[in-house]
Amino acid sequence: MRGRRALLVAAMLACAAPAQAQDAAVAVIGALVERPLDDSEAAAVRAEAMRDAARAERNEAVLQRELAVLNGRDAVARGRLRQALRLALAEAPAESPAARIVAAADPVVVFDRGQRLLVTERSLRLLREATAWTARAYGVTGPGDAFIEEERAIIRRDFASWPDTLQLAYAQIEANLPAGLLFFERHVDRARRDAAFAAWGRRGYGVPQLASQAADLMRVGAALLRQRQAGAIRDGVMAQRLLGLQMEQSLRAIAPGCRVGNLGAGACSPAPGPFP
Repeated sequence: MRGRRALLVAAMLACAAPAQAQDAAVAVIGALVERPLDDSEAAAVRAEAMRDAARAERNEAVLQRELAVLNGRDAVARGRLRQALRLALAEAPAESPAARIVAAADPVVVFDRGQRLLVTERSLRLLREATAWTARAYGVTGPGDAFIEEERAIIRRDFASWPDTLQLAYAQIEANLPAGLLFFERHVDRARRDAAFAAWGRRGYGVPQLASQAADLMRVGAALLRQRQAGAIRDGVMAQRLLGLQMEQSLRAIAPGCRVGNLGAGACSPAPGPFP
């Protein structure tokens, strides 16, 4: 009897980890689409997770860590993970139920598989948030109601012609926005930051250029945040100087009168004046 019980317990334990991995996979996809999966979706994700039971068991700990980040309070870590998972699902086989569920909730705008660059509808919403923040910081008019529709058209038409750094800025907005905002709020000299933003606002950018600049601001801010956290940047004044050097290069590409689609074609005039 004891032997039979031992075998039963062993069998239950053997099934427990894959089942927990299935539940974790369902929860991760639900967190990505920001809603609970319905019964048919959950069943499909569970079946996908169990196609390789051994791998599912090994991945349970990873899935649980991802779920903790997705549901946690660290916006920077959450943004980085969401971006990584969204890209991985875009690269997944077309028959993947998890990939189909996420793609339906967050449709692709452009996807360069070779360069691993992905812009989705969620990217556009985050770009609007970044552009609105930048407009407030510059003291200029922010994006209007048609912003997302207009940006979607611009990106689909012109993305392939943009410089690599601008493509990255748009494709990585999910990770860059929370990190960039944290950098600008906590890790630069505020007086210098405000003076720089006011000077940039006087340069007369239209909304498409402002959106490109907002994306690039967040890209640079996120990169400088990583340097600050690694100890490579000593203080806010040094951070502001590095920000100025990097953003001036961007401003020379995204100057007044420059059409976004011409950024890579040498059609933009240099930005006027030195960085504050």
